[in-house]
Amino acid sequence: MASQQGFSLKLGQRKKLIPIIIGMLVLAGMLFLRLTAPDAFNRVGGLVFDAYQRAAPRAYEDAGVRVIDIDEESLKKYGQWPWPRTDIAQMLYAVSDSGAAVIAFDMVFSEPDRTSPDAVAALYKRYGMDDQSLAPFFQLPNHDEYFAQAIAETNTVTGYFMTNEDGKHPPVKWGRVIAGDLPELSLIEKGGAILPLDILNEQAKGTGFVSIDPDGDGIIRKAPLLNIIDGQEYPALTLEALRVAQGARSYTLKSSNASGENNETNTELVAVGVGALEIPTTGDGQMYVHFTEDVPERVVPAWKIMDKTEIDQEMLDWFEGRIVYVGTSATGLLDLVATPMTAEAAGVLVHAQMTEQMLLGKFLSRPDWAVGVESMIILIGGLVLVFALPFLGALRGGVLTIFMVGGVLLFSWVQYFTNQILIDPIFPVLGLLVVAIVTSTSSFLMTEAEKAYIKDAFDLYLSPEMVDKIADDPSLLSLGGEERDLTILFCDIRGFSKISEDLGPQQITTFLNNFLTPMTDILMEGKATIDKYIGDAIVSFWNAPLDDFDHHENAARASLKMMSVLREMNAERERDPENAALPVETKIGIGLNSGPCSVGNMGSKQRFAYSVLGDTVNLASRLEGLTKQYGVGIIIGSALAEQLPKFAILELDCLRVVGRDRPEVIFALIGDEDLADSATFRHLHSLHQAFRKAYGAQDWEGAEEILDKIVMLGTEFHIENYYHMMKARVADYKTAPPGDDWDGVHQAYRK
Repeated sequence: MASQQGFSLKLGQRKKLIPIIIGMLVLAGMLFLRLTAPDAFNRVGGLVFDAYQRAAPRAYEDAGVRVIDIDEESLKKYGQWPWPRTDIAQMLYAVSDSGAAVIAFDMVFSEPDRTSPDAVAALYKRYGMDDQSLAPFFQLPNHDEYFAQAIAETNTVTGYFMTNEDGKHPPVKWGRVIAGDLPELSLIEKGGAILPLDILNEQAKGTGFVSIDPDGDGIIRKAPLLNIIDGQEYPALTLEALRVAQGARSYTLKSSNASGENNETNTELVAVGVGALEIPTTGDGQMYVHFTEDVPERVVPAWKIMDKTEIDQEMLDWFEGRIVYVGTSATGLLDLVATPMTAEAAGVLVHAQMTEQMLLGKFLSRPDWAVGVESMIILIGGLVLVFALPFLGALRGGVLTIFMVGGVLLFSWVQYFTNQILIDPIFPVLGLLVVAIVTSTSSFLMTEAEKAYIKDAFDLYLSPEMVDKIADDPSLLSLGGEERDLTILFCDIRGFSKISEDLGPQQITTFLNNFLTPMTDILMEGKATIDKYIGDAIVSFWNAPLDDFDHHENAARASLKMMSVLREMNAERERDPENAALPVETKIGIGLNSGPCSVGNMGSKQRFAYSVLGDTVNLASRLEGLTKQYGVGIIIGSALAEQLPKFAILELDCLRVVGRDRPEVIFALIGDEDLADSATFRHLHSLHQAFRKAYGAQDWEGAEEILDKIVMLGTEFHIENYYHMMKARVADYKTAPPGDDWDGVHQAYRK
């Protein structure tokens, strides 16, 4: 015996210790993997953030940003791209005259206009036309010069491409103010730029790059606000549009040590100020784009502007005081990009949506501390799982794991939805799942070894079923209960002894099976716990072991359905006696009561069962017995009746049941809410209340008069026997009145 105890002790220690050690090693491995291979997690995390945006995109608010879209319809109407720059200039004048704050081109005019008169003349000269014939062409204005003049006379920002190859440097049309150390080392560095024609750039109020590099999977999730070439910062088109619109002359670059408290040498950018606006950025100067769904309010097809011969109210409504971007969604012009919202979106819409966010001050961010939070979640959560799972078992351990994984996902979603902060749940979720699976598996293997030991030790003393239960959860051996508010049901077949006299043993068994099966199905569907079967009786209860906040109504509905199904079974017997489930007409009585009970494992140390005890249970049993005396199918106690205000309920009596001193008001449960609302029941209820009032006042003449009216009406609700019984009682009281000190309580002398 001592050796068995020693083995058990060692096995119990190993059962807990080995899974903990294995889980700790796995947790350390997951943390190391996060540090050494962050990109793998970031890519998957990006897809999660995409799903967040699709599920809850940014709500569109009119921030004063418009897009002139050179779409397919515009190309059909005005010819293939590029259009003559005189046409673009006219469109520029129209938009500017309509009150636009700034017009920014998400396109690069890097080559001369081939439709310009001098370019056309040069083409014809190449094919042999003489200078005299071509002289009129050279006298016409150059399209690029005309376009440059339009740019000079309007608040226009031109765009250019950033490239990784060495190239030209864009012109600088702005100044800068540095808050903190110069953060240029952390910005994205480019080699050069593809610029618009000098004549156009010189006249523009501002110029900014339009290039946005997507993530590795080709999706644009964030866009740079600043890039650098040879140590010089250059702004994006969005920043320049905001600067020109506000009439600002410079930008403020705020670095991570701007407060003076951070002495890091490699500082990062944290925000860019332009005019009255401050835009938070990532360390490398990018901004997360929080996309909206497609909305027609921000986009105007280019053909609608080109068709306008003069400025009207519609144009003023479109452009007055607005920041206007000019771009294209036409497929052939190759400015379609993938975003979290769609596989193909016009690139100009990315600039427009970024500008909206800057103006609204509503930003999507992934702070520097996000990675630290994600690592702490896996560290703390992993430690909880490692030390908890070996003690919880498979089911509770699985629930804990699901709860923690769900908590991580919920935390990530809430941060996005509420605070617009991106916390990547992938690494914490994956880490927690791996730790949980490995720890649980090792714990399971150790548990199986313990079960084998328990079976060897107890197999000769207990049934195999009980041995299995003890091996799964030794705590089942404990006795005891808890107090809970329950609803108790007692159901009994009336006259079962008489039925048994007319049936053989096998017929009785079949009869009971055919009766108990559908009744049990109804109770189980109604969330009841079956306590026991006592011959032909069923005892069940609600709100244990699982919480059932609707247990009063569930019990009432199940009882009513039991009565209804029994009537159908009896009707079937009358239609086809030979094939009927019930060989004889069957009636039942149901007692229902609610109140505090003791529920749990009841019995002895040798044998026990999950059951209920208490005065509430005893009263429910008495109520079932009273159904015979009162001639109704279902009697409920006053505590339950108070919880069913909308059901069809009638007060039957106030009486002292056998074995109980305190009187109880009992009620008949007639039907559900629909029946209670019927005109017929309301009429019955009104007469019934009048009868109860006359009865309580010892107005026997009045009570008899009402009973004469109500008996036939009670037949419709299967309560006529109650009225016959009360008619006999009233007749007795009429002959021998109970006296002036009568309190209306009736004494029951049998169960």
